[in-house]
Amino acid sequence: MKIVSWIFLLSLFLNSCSKKYLLIPPSPESRLSITKELTYIENTDQTDRKKGFFAIITNSKKGKLIYKRDSIRAGRVYQLYSSDSIKKDNDKFAAGLVLFHSNYLSYNKLAYAIFEDLEENGKTTGAKLNGENWKQLVYKHTLKP
Repeated sequence: MKIVSWIFLLSLFLNSCSKKYLLIPPSPESRLSITKELTYIENTDQTDRKKGFFAIITNSKKGKLIYKRDSIRAGRVYQLYSSDSIKKDNDKFAAGLVLFHSNYLSYNKLAYAIFEDLEENGKTTGAKLNGENWKQLVYKHTLKP
């Protein structure tokens, strides 16, 4: 079992060595439909998390660059939210996820509110459950006193 753990950690480290994914803009350079833009932002966020996991937890130079990219993404999502453009369940989920990954408490509180809205007003049972689960996760990891 220890060998599997070491192989997993080694693969995380090796994946985090490549920086090619960081050349992709964190937010699209041209405006797309709200859904396509949020999908793009969510995908870059998830790629940064997966490939940069080791850099994030060690807070290396590359990890700091990922945090900067998180700020850019969260800022754009906040603009979309402020203009009341986020209407669909999938868009709400993507927005909440990106805001949850930011380092700003105000954005984490907004992520909580978005997930709470998804839980209460989601169109499907899956959306409502996602909202409930992620709301609890945000509270547990960023808002709990």
